[in-house]
Amino acid sequence: LRGLYLSLVTVALVFFGEFLFGAPGLEKITGASRGRSAPPISLVLPGQEEALFGLSNREELYFASLIVAIVAYLVGKNIARSRVGRAFQATRDRDIAAEVIGVNVTWAKLVAFGISSFYAGAAGVLLGVFLGNPIGSNFGGGAGLLLSVEYVAMIVIGGIGTVLGAALGALFVVGLPELVSYLAQQGWLPFVADVGGGTFDTAVFSAILFGLFIILFLVFEPLGLFGIWLRVRNYWKGWPFSY
Repeated sequence: LRGLYLSLVTVALVFFGEFLFGAPGLEKITGASRGRSAPPISLVLPGQEEALFGLSNREELYFASLIVAIVAYLVGKNIARSRVGRAFQATRDRDIAAEVIGVNVTWAKLVAFGISSFYAGAAGVLLGVFLGNPIGSNFGGGAGLLLSVEYVAMIVIGGIGTVLGAALGALFVVGLPELVSYLAQQGWLPFVADVGGGTFDTAVFSAILFGLFIILFLVFEPLGLFGIWLRVRNYWKGWPFSY
């Protein structure tokens, strides 16, 4: 599977996951409708009882997530420029041509899915700790579909096939609803209500903006925010003697 078909299968897995969470016989693993409680992260040095610098649980989770994100970004950057990363790129662009020049396409796809699954698992652990008691409804049905749209928006808006683009896209997608909510509270968006305050609230307006930005970036800037950053960087590298 590849291209659109792979995307459709990925979206279908959202609904399969919701069914799996509530499947009989798996309550001990998934917790069914009650979910599973996740213990909070505690940044405590050996021999000490209090957290580092007297941080609260939320602050500990923030710094732990930040450390994991930085490490994951650096690992991803190094993988992308390694022999394995070049095999990934060749398989992504032209799998038949990649196989002709000696790339084991099956191996490359399996390793790519394995690494991406590890990243998703690490993010899922942090999200579970953040939610405290994750349940299937957090990820299935409409909520899961909206999450899938947000993840696609992160990749497309940030820049497909780039590690920096994924980071920029994540910052954009996470920050946009906060910006919309702030503007709505300040009265600069009078037609937008707070979340749950009407049919056209900040969540709906943010989803509309995500779709709009996806279309705009696909049409006018396929490399997304990474492409914009690349042009700005190249301009200043050659300034003032650009040629």
